[in-house]
Amino acid sequence: GIISYNITTATSQMGPKKKKQSDSVGCSIKLLNNDGDHVTSAMGCQGSIMVVNASFWWPYLMSDNPGYLYTLEVAVSDDAGNIDQYPQKIGIRTVSWNSTSLMINNEPVYLRGCGKHEDSDIRGKGLDYPLIVKDFSLLKWLGANSFRTSHYPYAEEIMDMADQEGIMIVDECPAVGLSGFDEPLMNKHISVMQELVRRDKNRPSVIMWSVGNEPQSNQEAAKDYFSKVVSATKAEDSSRPVTCALNRPKDKEHAVCVLNVCLWWFDLHVVTASCMPCQHFPPL
Repeated sequence: GIISYNITTATSQMGPKKKKQSDSVGCSIKLLNNDGDHVTSAMGCQGSIMVVNASFWWPYLMSDNPGYLYTLEVAVSDDAGNIDQYPQKIGIRTVSWNSTSLMINNEPVYLRGCGKHEDSDIRGKGLDYPLIVKDFSLLKWLGANSFRTSHYPYAEEIMDMADQEGIMIVDECPAVGLSGFDEPLMNKHISVMQELVRRDKNRPSVIMWSVGNEPQSNQEAAKDYFSKVVSATKAEDSSRPVTCALNRPKDKEHAVCVLNVCLWWFDLHVVTASCMPCQHFPPL
């Protein structure tokens, strides 16, 4: 397995005494396995680590040990000797796709799950750890292996649990029922997607980005609009496919041809469409 890293540092106000920092910053990297044992180390704020005989992150029901996580410990120091440390949970896995399949670690995967919501009848939108555990237990009881974060980024505690439990996530931005597709809306949409990708790009559970839910993509302006939003998203992260939950009539759909994976929500059917002309659709 290969772990590539690029650490951005802030060179001011670090350390308990908050001394002025120099521009010379160094990074030391330590990789720990799921039991907390040392695996390997590296120096430098940018580079790659080769993990021999790596334990891969697998989704629930695809392995006897799903959700395997390493910890990447980063220590930052400067000439003044100040040090900051940050642990990052990571998983080693690949996501790939072609005209017929979505694959994890080169194995085809079928998504079974739901469009979830981040609320409950007794807590509303309030964060509740026991309810998070209960929700994931219910997902497993259903035989589910995934959910879509309909229709907004979820709390990091929920994302942490997905990483640990091997539950795959279609990570969606807060863009519901969009229409008009003018430039100010597009610029805001791109900014939101960039923030979402930068927050969640290191999570192995996130296997796909969703740029919205049920837009009025039967409008002709939707094609150019979503082409630019998807391009900006893939500029941030090209390792995952980009999708959108669609519900417009297929013979009037304009966003589909710029997506990697097309989800017609009410058909409950996912097809890859990276090379599919707008006017042609595979049978359900």
